[in-house]
Amino acid sequence: MKSISIDNLVIHFLALLIHWNIITGLAECIDIIFGSNLVGMSAFLTRYISLFFIGITCFIIIYYGTLDMSMIFGMIYGFFLIISLIIEPGIETILSRAIIYYVLNVFCVAYLLSRVSDLLLLWKDMNTFIFIALLYALAKWAAFSVVPEYDMSFSYAITVPALVSLINSFYKNRNRSLYLIVFGVFCVINLKCGSRGCFLCFLIAFMFIFLFLDYKRKAVVASCAAVLFFTLTVLWDRICEFLLMHFPTSRSIHLLSTGMAFYGASRGKYYTSIISCLKKQPFRFRGLYADRIYLSKLFHVLGKEGIWGSYSHNILIELLFQFGLAMLPIVIVGFIIFIRTTIRLRKEQNMQLIAFFIVSASYAIGQLMISSSYLISPSFGLICGFFSLYYKKAYFNSSKYAHNDTF
Repeated sequence: MKSISIDNLVIHFLALLIHWNIITGLAECIDIIFGSNLVGMSAFLTRYISLFFIGITCFIIIYYGTLDMSMIFGMIYGFFLIISLIIEPGIETILSRAIIYYVLNVFCVAYLLSRVSDLLLLWKDMNTFIFIALLYALAKWAAFSVVPEYDMSFSYAITVPALVSLINSFYKNRNRSLYLIVFGVFCVINLKCGSRGCFLCFLIAFMFIFLFLDYKRKAVVASCAAVLFFTLTVLWDRICEFLLMHFPTSRSIHLLSTGMAFYGASRGKYYTSIISCLKKQPFRFRGLYADRIYLSKLFHVLGKEGIWGSYSHNILIELLFQFGLAMLPIVIVGFIIFIRTTIRLRKEQNMQLIAFFIVSASYAIGQLMISSSYLISPSFGLICGFFSLYYKKAYFNSSKYAHNDTF
């Protein structure tokens, strides 16, 4: 019984950790709407809550007492961080923040997911957070009317619940239409209040869902997608006019209506600068967070916040800049493993595994290719945790995870 209780603790705790930004975001919206002091309280408690999450994870590590892939990567991170501090002056400026973000968002998420014993129970927990996220989205809509500020953190906070809703709309035994409507609500509210980045995650998720469908359902989905694409193409100008009329303060809609859907703000300058520097010294090891130091100096952005906010916005460029071209073979091997895993999952048709693969892969690829950093993002923790879990032979040999095509 003791083992079962700890296993369930891991699942519930992981679900809370993945969705914690939703809770803090909801507090911020309530603060804006009602003028309370929840934001100040949330900011004060965030550090202590982070330490609480890390402490619980340490307890779980001690309880299980075994070494796994996530722990090995954590030790590798510590090793390279020490070297980086020696060779790259300036990293110590953001050291405490960098460590907390990595340990909490990447290591804890990856480790806890690798320890999950019941994916179906975790999926049920994530379904619960869909409705908390929906409450957050509605509160964000109301708060946006008071303070119309574009919020990228909101978009990525609701990405996982939106992805779960989308997957449920295809594979859930009941209420598929309801989940599709909920997904649509997330999209509309994000279009008004958030960024375009999470839509890339949704598009990638749809492509994976299509890949894992049977041929009969593929034909239906492909036909619907073709009709939708044709409708959008023909009526695009009218749709943009309608959206601008109802959401005149939306940054995303303004960019879409002016043909700047792929506008990347300063990303182009960051990419060009880093690639240019990489060409001059392609095999130099610059260290973790070196792109932040380099870009903050290049664009004269000073202080802790300036360094923290200046980063590659692309995981491939980030890795190559930090580790040099010596990292390229590892990236290629990782890509091959990813492709082989996708093929293997398609053959197995185990929907529990497929669902978590779609969530983790689409979230990580969509976010890390255009935004955030693998050193601070829970999306990277999710994809690492999934692969760590997937390649545990004992997990696959369990009869509890029999093949199925629905939940």
